Amino acid sequence: MNLPTQRTPLIAALEQLGPHDHFCSIYENREEHYGVAIPFMQIGLDRGEKCIYIADDGMVGDVRQAMQSEGIDVERATASKALVLATKEQAYLRHGSFNPDWMFTFWKEATQSAMSEGFSALRATGETEWVVRGARGLERWMEYESRLTHAVSENNCSALCQYNRRLFPPELILDVIRTHPVVVYRGHPHASRGGLSWHGLPKSVLCAA
Repeated sequence: MNLPTQRTPLIAALEQLGPHDHFCSIYENREEHYGVAIPFMQIGLDRGEKCIYIADDGMVGDVRQAMQSEGIDVERATASKALVLATKEQAYLRHGSFNPDWMFTFWKEATQSAMSEGFSALRATGETEWVVRGARGLERWMEYESRLTHAVSENNCSALCQYNRRLFPPELILDVIRTHPVVVYRGHPHASRGGLSWHGLPKSVLCAA
């Protein structure tokens, strides 16, 4: 897959991100969802990074189709181990419950494995709608998010967390914003600490802050 000849501000922003970056996408529909996640993966593949996409329940097929529709050769990428399409049970809940400390070990080992396989870095993204449905250990989810920026900064990897604004309560979305240095909303990047403005973020979220 090749990125559009006419680069959008979003693509330009995504291209500036790389190893050690932790950011999130807050979306309201499928177009906004995949409009960030798929280019993020594609940029990593183009750069020779190992890409892991952790899909929500029953969504691996949908993710695969979305990637293929944008020109990613999913079969080739998975066969070469450059792309891994995983489920929450293969990552977040591998041991039956969510444990932030184990997840940091998971990302560290996954990064080391990617590097040993000859990839330049690890790039990962995860869908989070399953968090709303609940699982053991999820009371520590925001603790995980608050610590992930530091964990990513210590490893040669980048991470994109995906949140459906229509499913999560405003107070949790605010915590999401606070724990990510960069937030993408409706196709526009916003920096939470200097640089970019918050223009365009939901007024309900801004007022609640």
